[in-house]
Amino acid sequence: VESHTAWAKEVAAERERLLAEERRKLLREAEARDERIAKLQSQLARRQFEATVNNTMKKTREQLEEEERELQSQLLALDVQRRQDRSAEAELLLKERQLRER
Repeated sequence: VESHTAWAKEVAAERERLLAEERRKLLREAEARDERIAKLQSQLARRQFEATVNNTMKKTREQLEEEERELQSQLLALDVQRRQDRSAEAELLLKERQLRER
C-alpha cells in the first residue's frame, strides 16, 4: 500500500511537472505569436503610410504638372497677344508716318 501511495504521488508529481512545462511552453508560444502579430501590424501600418505618402506625392506631382501646362499655355497666349500688339503698333506707326508725309 505504501509503495502504491508513493507511486501515485510520483505519478501525480510527474503529471504536475508535465502540465507546468506544457503551460510554460504554451505561454512562450503565445508570447512569440503576439510579437509576430505586433511586428506584422507595424509593417502593415508602415506600408500603408508609405502608400498614402506615395499617392499624395503622385497627386501633387500631377497637379503641379497640370498647373505648369496651364501656365505655359497662358504664357504662349500672352506671347501671341504681344506679337499681335507689336504688329498693330507697327501698322499704326507706319500709317502715322504716311499721314505726316502727306
